[in-house]
Amino acid sequence: MALAAVSEFGYRGLNVCKEFQGLQLQCRCLRIPCRALSRPFRCHRGFTSAQASAHHEKLQVALDVVQRACLICTSVQSGMQKGQGQLDKVDNTPVTIADFSVQAFVSLELGRLFPGIPLVGEENASQLRAEHEEKLASGDWGKQTIIETVVDVLAPVVSPEVGKLNCDIVLDAIDRGAMSASTATDRQRSYWVLDPIDGTRGFLRGGNALYVVGLALVDDGKPVLGVMGCPNVAIQFNQDRTVIKMASTYFKSEHFKPDEIYQRGLVMAASLGEGCWVQPLAESTSSNSIMLKSEVDNSKAVPDSWFCISDNEVWSKSPLAHALASSHAGKHLMKEKMQVLSLCCGSLCKYFAVALGGVSAFLLQADRSTPLKVWDHASGAICVSEAGGQVVDLEGTALADSIGNSKDVFTVKGGGIFASNKNLHHLLADIRSQTAAVGQ
Repeated sequence: MALAAVSEFGYRGLNVCKEFQGLQLQCRCLRIPCRALSRPFRCHRGFTSAQASAHHEKLQVALDVVQRACLICTSVQSGMQKGQGQLDKVDNTPVTIADFSVQAFVSLELGRLFPGIPLVGEENASQLRAEHEEKLASGDWGKQTIIETVVDVLAPVVSPEVGKLNCDIVLDAIDRGAMSASTATDRQRSYWVLDPIDGTRGFLRGGNALYVVGLALVDDGKPVLGVMGCPNVAIQFNQDRTVIKMASTYFKSEHFKPDEIYQRGLVMAASLGEGCWVQPLAESTSSNSIMLKSEVDNSKAVPDSWFCISDNEVWSKSPLAHALASSHAGKHLMKEKMQVLSLCCGSLCKYFAVALGGVSAFLLQADRSTPLKVWDHASGAICVSEAGGQVVDLEGTALADSIGNSKDVFTVKGGGIFASNKNLHHLLADIRSQTAAVGQ
């Protein structure tokens, strides 16, 4: 079941209709053979009670915007050549046409519908402006700038109400997020938080790598809704369990059978007090689409749990591995092979995996003196919490209490973040002591 070995992980959080046992169930978002309905499931049409909530309209808009942003990503990715449309930011991390396109798109759509709510986004347009101004000054009309390409990407996909696009409009849309991050100071105000592509390295790599479009709404200092779109996953149902495979490679592999039940891409959404829900990406444009409730797994014992690490980590050297080995529950595991899932890229895909019930927990190390970016965590944290899990710093403080302390950055106590199915919270003390020992 380890993704590193066979590119799949269990999807134990999915609930469908119990009363459809023995039937071929078809709905707008999934087609499930009767053999997959051997366990008790429940049917939900997502966020029914949320229809009366203050955030319902914003949630529906966020769902629509994220799924359309995911389609922008897949379209750009399929047409990109290696190294094309890519820049290196000042921190040496990559940024692509897709990052800029998604931030501009989300900014334009949310700004049209909710003009009074600021947007805090990861990207800014300074490099694009410089390139475009250089072209205008030189008169080299034969070369297309990145911002001109972004305009071409967005023109056919933005809502008609946005109007005709040009470079200046799109540059300003990108910078709307960057300006809000630096100028908004009132902690009590509502604001959107966007990571246009969390895992740009994975977006560029392709293959088994994941990337996530993450959007959250922070209100009164805490995330109140979050949406994550993950285009590069595929759901497959079989007799024993439901699994998720990496779509980009699975559909081309020798294991793929055309008659299997599968769906490419997932959108996950959570609203405070309303739970966490998922639906396939391709169907999320329909206002009548059924959303299925997603829950964390129910593993209580370490041997039954799956632990997630980054693809550049070695499990045996990780603080989480040392903490488990030193704990009472983990001492006997030294001679056994741990169930470890290695994921690339970014933090949101790991929150995604926990909220789906695909992994039981992950640990993110974070130096106390190094600010974390709110867009890397806001949408993921609320999805895990609403799926029944827990996201805390290593001193046990809920991450939601830290995220709203400033608009774009925050710090955590104890040296890291622990996201889990809540049953594994008892490991926190061992993780904290082991992380502190490693940092000395």
